[in-house]
Amino acid sequence: MIGWARYFGELNQLRRGWKWGKLMDMTIAEYESLVTRLERSAERSPGAYKAKVVGLALLGYSYIFGVLIVLLALVLGLGALVLIKPLLLAKIGFKLLIPLAVVIGVCAKAIWVRLGEPEGRALTPDEAPELFAELKRIRKDLGAPRVHEVIITDDFNAAITQVPRLGLFGWQKNNLILGLPLMMTLTLDEFRAVVAHEMGHLAGNHGKFSAWIYRLRMTWYRIKASFDDGQNASMLFNRFFNWFVPYFGAYSFVLARQDEYEADRSAAEVSGAQVAGAALVKTHVLGAYLGEKFWPKLFERNQREEEAPRRLFVEMHTELNASVESADAQMLLTQALQRQTGFDDTHPSLSDRLEALGVEAELPPPAEQSAGDVLLAGVHEGLTEEFSRAWHASVRRKWQEIHAESRSGRERLAELRELRGERELGDQELWQLATLTERFDSEEEALELFQVYLDTYPEDADGHYVVGRLLLSQDDEAGLSCLETAIEKNEAHTPHACRDAVEFFFRNDRRAEAQRWIDRHDVYQHRMAEARQERNTLKPGDTFFGASLEPEQLAQLRSQLDMYPTIEEAYIACKDVRHFKEVPLYVLGIVPHTGLFGGGEEVEELLPMILDEVEFPGETFVINLKDSDFSWLRTPLEQASGSRIL
Repeated sequence: MIGWARYFGELNQLRRGWKWGKLMDMTIAEYESLVTRLERSAERSPGAYKAKVVGLALLGYSYIFGVLIVLLALVLGLGALVLIKPLLLAKIGFKLLIPLAVVIGVCAKAIWVRLGEPEGRALTPDEAPELFAELKRIRKDLGAPRVHEVIITDDFNAAITQVPRLGLFGWQKNNLILGLPLMMTLTLDEFRAVVAHEMGHLAGNHGKFSAWIYRLRMTWYRIKASFDDGQNASMLFNRFFNWFVPYFGAYSFVLARQDEYEADRSAAEVSGAQVAGAALVKTHVLGAYLGEKFWPKLFERNQREEEAPRRLFVEMHTELNASVESADAQMLLTQALQRQTGFDDTHPSLSDRLEALGVEAELPPPAEQSAGDVLLAGVHEGLTEEFSRAWHASVRRKWQEIHAESRSGRERLAELRELRGERELGDQELWQLATLTERFDSEEEALELFQVYLDTYPEDADGHYVVGRLLLSQDDEAGLSCLETAIEKNEAHTPHACRDAVEFFFRNDRRAEAQRWIDRHDVYQHRMAEARQERNTLKPGDTFFGASLEPEQLAQLRSQLDMYPTIEEAYIACKDVRHFKEVPLYVLGIVPHTGLFGGGEEVEELLPMILDEVEFPGETFVINLKDSDFSWLRTPLEQASGSRIL
């Protein structure tokens, strides 16, 4: 059915996504608490707070360069000793020089980390002189730095990025990214506000400082990822960066949040507060419309039409402009205004941003003449066709496969209907009949079939959820109790059930009653975030207990691990988790055979091979128990009941 697959999807813990364990020294709750305290500190004393952030940034630089200098000194010292006493130290010296050189290489690569260039279609001043003239005016008004490249994409978005050509040493390349669908739905004044917001991130002294901090924030994350993937450097860097990266992230988060308000003020300076507010509302609403309405309707066409649309972005522009005055847009605006500023995004909520601008939340009218019409005159039609052709080429094969699968589904639907006339269907057959009926025929008939299924299998959470969803789609309030039952039987239905309930209340102009479901969704999402954090970390103090695998599961796992001669011992246990205890989190501890100076490439390749080739009983960490970061883990694994499997 759908429930458990959705559960594991929500947890985002597919087995192949797991890496061998990594320590983090800050939980989500601790991070949020720290950010809250830092926001108060920054408000009381902005100058002192910025000085602390600078100090933290310099600490990161100092640690990397300090370690690199020490390593280089060791290499030079060993080289000198080998020259002085070649017979005594040559063998040991070279064996130490090689791993030291590898670690130095990892350090140098991390320091020279490069952020990737943004993808899209580069635009030249000759192609769009009006656009570049407008950008020049906005840049001059704000005192923003030069934009080195303008890139047009097929996204409903705008952004400015800085790519440091020299890694931590800087020398920035400024890229302005403009989404063609966005330009084709905004008025010229709204477009100015959006671009001014993006340029505002780099304008003035505050912009330069914020941009530097933002680049460092991204660079530290990339550097940590480099060290996480380089096992030879983990002993030297992981403990520091597991503390430093989230701590610096919290400090810089506060500045990034403040910078969003500064950028909004830049938008108001160029276009006026009312226009800046209108641009915020329109981008929020139409961005949500694309995700919740346009794309789902397009994929429904996939079932009926064998060929993908050839002029997708023409259709998109037309529908987005028409949707601004629709009931859907009003519902999406109401939902956006009810969302609160959180810790998962540096952007404040829409309501907080509008309040800071001093404007009311109103849906602006559709653009009679869009910014794209004015600023991309002569090229926007060509760009639209170019993006449409590229999209069509990228989805053509998959579109046809899905359409063929839909045709097979219709044939199966006819077969099941015929079988139902001959005999009683089994549970899987009845569920499939109801599902295919909803997909290809009528919701009303599908609801009747799902109700028959639920009468036969009243404990099935999926059945309660689908019946509830379909009842609400027909504005039958009885669907709410079905959703409650579905959640009670399987929490994985919470986000979807809450979404369906909120849409029902909004559609029936009962917005106040929707708040309970919105709050419920937020609580669940927060719990999910804590569960992800909990399931993505192993740390001293965690509790482990016996895995209690079925004999068949245990025999299968042993036989698979026996195929790796490098493994000396293996242990499996479960981590005791607070959230979703019904979904076990297994920890497989491997003790590889290593020589005096380590196991070399063979041991380094062992864990990725196990992750890729072994079939696990569920969500599983795979840990090298000889890794210095996880030496503490061997004792609790050994003490777990029945943990030794090799």
